[in-house]
Amino acid sequence: MARWEADASGRLQRAAIELFAQQGFTETTVPQIAVRAGVTTRTFFRHFPDKREVLFAGEEGLATTFADLIDTAPSELAALGTLEHALKAAADEGFEQRRDWMRQWRAIVNAEHPLRERGLSKQQMLVTAAVKALRKRGVDPVTGELAAGMALVAFQAAAAEWVADEAATRPLSSYLEVSFSHVRQVAAADHLRM
Repeated sequence: MARWEADASGRLQRAAIELFAQQGFTETTVPQIAVRAGVTTRTFFRHFPDKREVLFAGEEGLATTFADLIDTAPSELAALGTLEHALKAAADEGFEQRRDWMRQWRAIVNAEHPLRERGLSKQQMLVTAAVKALRKRGVDPVTGELAAGMALVAFQAAAAEWVADEAATRPLSSYLEVSFSHVRQVAAADHLRM
């Protein structure tokens, strides 16, 4: 086994996802992941503090990318439209080619309570990044927080439907469009009842 393997981090992530899907998160050990990836356990710990973090690697980068996409959205868009634009761009650039991986990731995370909690923490990090980016665009904090929360729920609903649809021929961005349309309908219906 070579000491410095190219893309060890990526291979570790792929190996972990495969093992978690095959035998479960709890039953999978770090040494098993390392062996599957063709590296040492020591190499694993150079890249990840524990096996849970393999599933959430790169979340800081994702928050930064999301904020950048919000920053570059057309200036005429309101808060929710800005977030829809940014999430569609993220879907096209970062998720479209990873549908099978995302399906496995969601199944693994949804099967374990501590992983679901960690996933919610990740979502909150994205909401915080979105609120900060929206504030730079002049959106007040309360509107930003509400819009970001609704946008992340819309994304989760769209992603769940996209990965569950085995014969999906539409891109994730089209599921997002439908999901955001539902959010707007709910908001409009509630507004009319007031």
